[in-house]
Amino acid sequence: MSIVCIVGFDGTRSAMEEDIKAVTEIQKILQNYNPASDTIISGESPEGGVDIFTRVAALEMGFKFKGYPPNSWHKHWLCDDINCYGYKKRNLDMAKDCTELYCIAYIREQHVSWNGGMWTMQEAKKLGKLTHLITV
Repeated sequence: MSIVCIVGFDGTRSAMEEDIKAVTEIQKILQNYNPASDTIISGESPEGGVDIFTRVAALEMGFKFKGYPPNSWHKHWLCDDINCYGYKKRNLDMAKDCTELYCIAYIREQHVSWNGGMWTMQEAKKLGKLTHLITV
């Protein structure tokens, strides 16, 4: 049984072409896993993008899906409030919970765009998880 995490860019700055390529890559990733035994996880960012594309594709393909949405009122990176579940906490939880992690990023001006998924990938790698960077 695998717990596959797919993270990446949000939907606020990506172009439609990048979104379409990301959806295609997510579908390709999921074809390597078994809906009967594997679970897909992602962040469910309120800004959309890879997190939401992953949820939709996973459910359409019959996978169990677990989302890690940040609190809508505390979605910023760091927060001290005990009721806060911000991006950093949820990204760390995904890195801990997964057995394998994919990060999807786009390339702009010959550079891979940094996103929170890349930070999550670094944390998963520190924990000894298998990680993959996919650029679109």
